[in-house]
Amino acid sequence: MKRRELIALTAGAAAAWSLAALAQQPTPQRRIGVLMNASADDLDSQAYVAALREGLEKLGWLDGRDLRIDVRWGGSSAERTRYYAAELAALGPDWAVIQAAATTLGLEVMAINIRDAAEIDRGMADFARDEGGGLIIPVSAIATHHRQRLVEQAAQYKLPAIYPYRSFVAAGGLIGYGPDLKTQYRQTAGYVHRILKGENPGNLPVQAPAKYDLVINMKAAKALKLSVPPALLVRADELIE
Repeated sequence: MKRRELIALTAGAAAAWSLAALAQQPTPQRRIGVLMNASADDLDSQAYVAALREGLEKLGWLDGRDLRIDVRWGGSSAERTRYYAAELAALGPDWAVIQAAATTLGLEVMAINIRDAAEIDRGMADFARDEGGGLIIPVSAIATHHRQRLVEQAAQYKLPAIYPYRSFVAAGGLIGYGPDLKTQYRQTAGYVHRILKGENPGNLPVQAPAKYDLVINMKAAKALKLSVPPALLVRADELIE
């Protein structure tokens, strides 16, 4: 065999071996980061993450096999206050809508800032000095973190309140009206699936919540000596006795 042919055969064998070795290497595992604004022991937030995993599994993505899901939970109260300014900006449109509706109904509205537990206590006490008031708790990471305290303060001062999520009502709040968060987390799995398949995130449409829940806590209504109109009871998705 000529030397040139030997070199060619050796190079070809090496290339074939390299390709075979690359083919045998496992596909790099995908990683997904999930940032939660609640603490790791929050049962509702645990259920939301579970809903995301469930949605991904239905689409063929199993955590620990096809991908790895890294969940990072919220830190201390001091860390959460850093997001206060950003949350105020996000709540601007909500506040404008509330003010417009109040004007139409002939009602006066005022904002109560809540950055920590102490401020909740002061704000609630000041607001409760005038009788006949009620509360609207908008969507906020800080409100969600302090939901138990908000519910307890509202009950202490006999203030009827409407909250953004069912979890507030389950904690003892009067009424909750907002999107079904478990469903939203399952829907998020569809976005993740499309991105992992190569779609450009910037081209994905913004999807509004498909389901909103009206939840009423009848025990809280009784404590406030409120009679819930039958029409509202009929429309409720859930009554907590």
